[in-house]
Amino acid sequence: MKNIANTKPPEFFRFGENIYSIYYDFQVWIDVIDLLDELDFENLEEDVDILEKIETLVFGTPIDENIWEVLKKITGFATGYPQHRNKGVEASKPQRRLFDFKIDMNSIIIAIRDQSGIDLSKRKEPFHWWLFLLEFYNLTPEHHICKLMELRAYDGDDKEMRQARDAVALPAKISKRQKRFEDEMDKIFYNC
Repeated sequence: MKNIANTKPPEFFRFGENIYSIYYDFQVWIDVIDLLDELDFENLEEDVDILEKIETLVFGTPIDENIWEVLKKITGFATGYPQHRNKGVEASKPQRRLFDFKIDMNSIIIAIRDQSGIDLSKRKEPFHWWLFLLEFYNLTPEHHICKLMELRAYDGDDKEMRQARDAVALPAKISKRQKRFEDEMDKIFYNC
């Protein structure tokens, strides 16, 4: 695990001998994350437009490198500083989304400001994505966003708590593959 006190977060990607500066501001990477969610990794040839948008956000322009290597670097960078993960724990059922950077951004910005004194709403210089993630993942439980996330995670039997959870639930994200499937089903059943 990297020691953040001694390790500057990366500001470039290397592909062989080629070095590319990257846009590392947290706002850029929130958009990158949303675009990565839209990719159908089994049919990348159908997602050329999304891939070009991602590369333009990250590098300023599409680059001439192997797309799988580019995606490996981008998805690795998107996770932030390497963390220790418990490999012995497996999820037994799909997890609810507990936060969405775009939907919850105001609550996140306020929580970071209140906890660390960093006002991301007034910054003119880039704030590194990895530092943003460190601030976010280390918020203390009294912040509104943390309470929202706790409520969204509720899985008990209390009817009022379930209603409260459902009231603050995030909208479901539909993958591009699921959307294509639904469109095909609509064509079959509604265009007879």
